[in-house]
This record gives sequence, structure tokens and C-alpha cells, in this order.
Amino acid sequence: MKKTNIIVITLCLLLGLVGCDNEANQEISSEKLCLYLDSEDMSKAMSVINEFLAGLPNNKGQGFAEDERNLHRFAEWLKSSTCIIDAKVLCIGCIYTLPAISEVEFSFRENGVVKNVVLDIVMSYPLQAGICSIQQEDDDSIVDDCECNDELDGEDLSSQLYSGNMDKAMLIINEFLAGLPQSENESQHSQNVQSFVNWLNDAPCILRAYQRGVIFTLPGIQEIGFIFKEKNAIRSVMLDIPLVFPWKAYICSFQQDVSVSADCEVDKRLVQAHGLYYFFENGKLIPVHQYQITVKLKSGEYIGNEFEVISSNELGFITLAVPNGVNVLNYFCRLQRTGKFEIVRLNYWEL
Repeated sequence: MKKTNIIVITLCLLLGLVGCDNEANQEISSEKLCLYLDSEDMSKAMSVINEFLAGLPNNKGQGFAEDERNLHRFAEWLKSSTCIIDAKVLCIGCIYTLPAISEVEFSFRENGVVKNVVLDIVMSYPLQAGICSIQQEDDDSIVDDCECNDELDGEDLSSQLYSGNMDKAMLIINEFLAGLPQSENESQHSQNVQSFVNWLNDAPCILRAYQRGVIFTLPGIQEIGFIFKEKNAIRSVMLDIPLVFPWKAYICSFQQDVSVSADCEVDKRLVQAHGLYYFFENGKLIPVHQYQITVKLKSGEYIGNEFEVISSNELGFITLAVPNGVNVLNYFCRLQRTGKFEIVRLNYWEL
């Protein structure tokens, strides 16, 4: 009996020590968060935030209520920090990606100015946070790690896109394009396109911007696409830019298309936009390779002549070519249904 009591007491003490350690770690993280916010080092502040999120209970498969508890734990932790004025959960799973995205807002004071930060929380396991916007209380402009361009009259592209104001967003885009070097030189054309794509990708709410080809009309038309977050939706835009100076963009297509439907099990990070598939990771979209799929055979199975093998390695992984004219997701499902493969995996376009 005495031995049992000793064991129980020891366990209680150990649990108490673990609890104290957790509290101490939270206090240290809170101090670090304030240190980085005060020094205007948002990247390190985000590292502390994601470190805290990684320590929350893994609620995979436990439903909405458990996810909600974790988000409110996060908001309470933010509010417990001495430098945080307020924090609140704005919405839970309200942005319908795979996985869904929630939003948490907090405010803090920096050099006498109150700033409001909206975080995108990817509902993965663990949760992952990224900055959606940073807004000064006395200013409608949104700022991020890049300096806002004063030539754009203080308006920020992300602010307009996120609020759904495409007219103002297009004004900002066209002011940027008008400021690019005006030259018929092919090299300068490439630099201008890359500068524009990079500028779009720097905007916090743009998940991916990319260039497509030139349509050979007179004059030629450069196609640029981008995918962005507008409140509770992800939208896809294709721009046409006639190659006459000054450059001016026109919306060729505008759509909301993020659903992925397939008759087999697909990666939960998949997003479909503008007819292509993407992995959603760390607040950005990485394209799925349209022409390659990686597989691993089950024991005793052979690849057969019906598949075109691109490469293989010593670990048993085989890269197969997607047949011409076949949708990569349809072929992915077809490979799963053969029953020959232990693993069927979609590949990243950019390694």
C-alpha cells in the first residue's frame, strides 16, 4: 500500500513539473514574441508563433470543436503577452481550401502606433500561421515585409484584392506596369515580366503569380496569371497585357474554383485553380507536375509494358509519364485502381 502511494505521489510530482515546464515555456515564448514585435522583426515573431502552435494538442480527426479550442487557446496565449493589446478568433475553417484556413487577429503597439495583424491559420497538424495583413489603426494602408510603393498613392494591392475591390486593384496593377522601363528589347521584356510576377508574389494575399506565353497577335499579348485570397474564397485571375507602351493589363478571366473532385483518394492539400492543380503549403501554392507521377510497386508486382517509365531509384520508387492528353488527376486515380502499387504520389512541379 505504501509502495502504491509513493508511485502515485511521484507521478503527481512529475506531472506537476511537466505542467510547470509548459507554463515556463509559454512565458519564455511570450517574452520572445514581444521582443521581436518591439524590434519590428516579424519573421522571427512568426517563428515564435508557429513554435507555440506546434505545441498545441494534435486534434487530427477530432472535429470542429477541438480545432476551435486550439484556436481560442492560441488567442488567449497572445492576449497573455504583455505587448499584445487584444487578440480574437475571426473565423474557423472559413476559407475553403484543403486543408481549410482560419483567421486570428491581434493588435500590438509599435513605436506608439497600434497595428492590427490578421493571421491565416492553416488547419494542418500542427497548425501553421502566415501573415494575411498588417494594418495601422490610423491608416487604411496595409503593410508587409516589403515597403509599400509610395508611387501607388499609398494603396496596397493586397488590401484591395482581399476586400474584393478589383477595380482599385487593377488601378494599382496598371500604375505599376506603367512605371516599368519602356523598351522593345527582348531582354528588357523578360525583365519587365519577371519584375511584375515577383511584385505580385510579394503581396501577402497572393498565393501564386506566374507568367504564361505570348499570344502572337499584332501587337502581341503577354498573359500573366495569379491566384489570391479574397476573404472567404480563393480566386483566380488571368491578365492580358498588350505589348504596347505603356503596358496596361486587362482581365481576361476571373473565377473562383478551388474544389478538387476525384473518384479516388487525393492529397488533402490539393487546390484546383484555373484548370491546374496545386499543393497548398505555407500560404503559397506549388503546382502539381502535370506530366509525371511517382509510384512504388507492391511486393511481387511488376511494372509491365503498359506504363512509360521515366526513372527509378534504389528505394523502389518509379517515376511514370502521364500519357499525352490525359489529365494528371484522372491518371493518378487510374493508377490507384490497378491495385499494383503500394504508393501513388503526385509530384511537385518545382523541386
